Amino acid sequence: MFESLTDFENYAKESSLRNILLIGARGGLCHLLIKLLWQINPHIKITAIDNTEPNYTSANMKFIKNSFHRGIFENLLKNQHFHAILCLGHYPYFDLVQNKKLYRQVNISPFFPHHIQEIAAENSVERFLFLSSHMVSTLTSSSSLYPSKKINLFDYIALCDSRIERRQQSPQTYILRPCLIVGPSLDNFISRYLRYPVLPYLYCSNFDQVKWQFLHEYDMVKILLFFLFAPATYLPPGEYNIAPPTDISNFEHTLPMLDVFAILKKRSIPLPLTNTLHALSVHIPTNNFLPLLLYGANYFRTLFCENPLLDSSKLYHYYPHVMCEYDAASAITLSQARF
Repeated sequence: MFESLTDFENYAKESSLRNILLIGARGGLCHLLIKLLWQINPHIKITAIDNTEPNYTSANMKFIKNSFHRGIFENLLKNQHFHAILCLGHYPYFDLVQNKKLYRQVNISPFFPHHIQEIAAENSVERFLFLSSHMVSTLTSSSSLYPSKKINLFDYIALCDSRIERRQQSPQTYILRPCLIVGPSLDNFISRYLRYPVLPYLYCSNFDQVKWQFLHEYDMVKILLFFLFAPATYLPPGEYNIAPPTDISNFEHTLPMLDVFAILKKRSIPLPLTNTLHALSVHIPTNNFLPLLLYGANYFRTLFCENPLLDSSKLYHYYPHVMCEYDAASAITLSQARF
């Protein structure tokens, strides 16, 4: 249907989607998304909501500063008719059950996207797009969606995704699980990590063999627009792993982390602490700073000990190849500059 990006943009200009709600508006990805939305159609109405104000402003965007809870969204959707909702919020890697004090300190709301989906269905929203915080690298097609004995946020997100998946048609629901998104305007973990002058990494036996997948922020935004505007007959509702295509000639989208260090011309320091930190997470109670360290260690351990490589054309439906412009080396190199 779409042979080029121009074909897609021409189709999007004629779309009936005119009023959009963006949830999680403070990030650079949302800022880029808004700019490209208005390039396609300057008459699109955008309402953005987050619990902190973004570092950008626009006269054409209505911003609502508020925490995420059910009453806010119920009132918002009753008073306005939104054609589409994009949920771009991300949740940090904390254990919500084991540490309720920390839960309150970081102001994480127990209001998850499947609640938004339920409210959207009650208010005739046409399309719901959810950028999942559960990376494709840590969840395969055969992974269990049942929580472990010690419930952590990975389990919560997986269960949330499964609840969303059961109700895909009303509204048309798309769950997107991305690989590593990097870019100069992003302040996510991997982008900040690659901007460090010296790059420490948690070493384990097969670290050199693991290949990482990178997607440039601009490509990710184009993919979000694709899922927002493409007709459901062409792009069926469901779960999609978002990773660069591996069948485009002259494109290399998977790189070992040591190659990443070499491309960026930065020093790296191996830290053989993965198993130690993982063991500590079982015995040491969490406090303000320890959860991020421990869950970060567990997160990297999962990636290193399991093959995180994703076949974007195999696992979930269809990947929009025409949206991809940058290879992995270009993506990580461009992520170094800050706007």
